Amino acid sequence: MQAMGHVPVISVNPAGLESNPGLTYSMEMTTKGVMALLYGDLLMNVLYRVRPY
Repeated sequence: MQAMGHVPVISVNPAGLESNPGLTYSMEMTTKGVMALLYGDLLMNVLYRVRPY
């Protein structure tokens, strides 16, 4: 296996076991993430509804 030391790992844990030196979380980022999840689910529902036709 190759070591991938240059690939950043984003750990989202409330205990703070790992630090993310290059990433800071904000309320705006959280809001956009939730909106992206909702839009993704909406588009998947539309896809599954239209696919049989």
